[in-house]
Amino acid sequence: MRIIKGIKTISALLRELRSLSPDDKADFYRSKCEYYQGIVELSLIVASLTSICFIYSDYMINGSIWPTLIPRLSVLLFIAAFFGVTHFSGSARMMIIMDYVLGHGMCIAASWHWKFPVSSVLCLLIM
Repeated sequence: MRIIKGIKTISALLRELRSLSPDDKADFYRSKCEYYQGIVELSLIVASLTSICFIYSDYMINGSIWPTLIPRLSVLLFIAAFFGVTHFSGSARMMIIMDYVLGHGMCIAASWHWKFPVSSVLCLLIM
């Protein structure tokens, strides 16, 4: 019975959505986009900042945080870019692109220290 009630509710919502004017539809979709963008933004920021906590596991593995400190903190650059671009651009497309950039930045920050240890990067900078 719950399935039939759910189908009736969804069909009523679809009928109501089809009856909206184009301006009302645009406002409806804009409000939904802003709502879900807030949830996505919050979860990405929390996940990015939480990924910095992997410094502890790096310390337990390496005995020191110094070899992985710069890679772990590099996610802060992605967060700064995210806030900078989304602050100056109100475009929904740009917000979505920056969501992907921040998500990929977390992955890059979590994995690039295994390919390029800080000691080799520092040696390149000194030379």
